Amino acid sequence: MQGAKPVGCIAYPALQIMVGILTIAVILMIVCEETPAQQSPSSLYNALKDLGNFVKNLSRIEAGVRSAWVRDFYSRQALERITNLRSAWNASNFFVLYDVIVPEVQCPNLVRVGSVVDGGKYVCNPQAIDTTMCRIYSLGLDDEISFDVQIQNITGNTCKIYGYDQQEQSKGTKDAYSRMNGKLKAVLISNEKGNRIQDFFDENGDKFTDILKIDIEGAEHNVLIPFLSNKKYKVCQILIEIHGQADAQLHLLVLIAKQGYALFSYEINGGAMSACEYGFIHMSCLKQYEAVELKRYLPSVK
Repeated sequence: MQGAKPVGCIAYPALQIMVGILTIAVILMIVCEETPAQQSPSSLYNALKDLGNFVKNLSRIEAGVRSAWVRDFYSRQALERITNLRSAWNASNFFVLYDVIVPEVQCPNLVRVGSVVDGGKYVCNPQAIDTTMCRIYSLGLDDEISFDVQIQNITGNTCKIYGYDQQEQSKGTKDAYSRMNGKLKAVLISNEKGNRIQDFFDENGDKFTDILKIDIEGAEHNVLIPFLSNKKYKVCQILIEIHGQADAQLHLLVLIAKQGYALFSYEINGGAMSACEYGFIHMSCLKQYEAVELKRYLPSVK
C-alpha cells in the first residue's frame, strides 16, 4: 500500500507555482497601473524595488516549506543525538562525535570561501553581509590569507578586516592586507589583558563583527567563551577550527551553542582527526542571512 507523502513534498511544487503566478501578477500590475507617459524613472524604480522585496519574501517562505520535512525529521532524531553525545562527553575517540553531529540550521548559500584546500572556510550566504558598515576579524594567519582575500572580493573591500597572528607576517601578506582595507597585528592571542579578543575589538572601537574566523591551534579553548559571554559584543558568524580530542571538541561546541549559536557546517580535517572546522551562526542573525532553523540539540547535551 502506498504511504502518505510528506507534507513538504506536496506543498513545495504548489508553492513554486504560486510564486510564479504572483510574480507575473505583480509585474502586470506595475505595467498596467500607469501609462508610459505617466511613468517616471523613480516610480518604476520603486515598483521594481517593491517587486524584488516581494519575491524575496516569497523565496523565504518557499525555503521554509522546503525545509519543513527536514525540521520534523531532525526533531524526531534530536533525543537520540543528545543521548549519544552525552555518552561521548568523556570519550576521546571521534566515532560518536563525527557520526552524530548534523547542522542545526540550513543556509541557502553555503559556500567555501578561500582556498579549496587548507585555509578555506564555509560561510553562510556571504552575499548577505551588510556592506555599509561591516567588520571581519581573522585570528590566526600564518601567511595563509586566501579566506581573507576572497571574502573581501565578495564584499568589494567594503568591510574593514583585522588580522591577528602571534608571528609577524610576510611582506606579501602585509601588502595584500593594505590593498584590501585591512589591518594586521602581531600578538599572542590569550586571556592576558591586552591580548584578549575583546581587547582587539576595543582597540578598533567595535562591538560587532559579521564574521569571526578562528584558527589558533588550540588556544580557542581558553579565549573564545570569555569573549562570547561578554554581552557587550556581538558576532554573527563564527568560523572556527577546533583542535583536541573528541571530548574537548564537544565541550567547546556545547559552550558555543549555549551562547545563542547554531551549527550550520562542519568539515573534518583530512590530515588529522583531532581537528575539525565548524561554522556557527547566531540565532539573531538567521533572518539577515536567510538561514532556516532545523533543530537545535547542542545546548541540551549538557
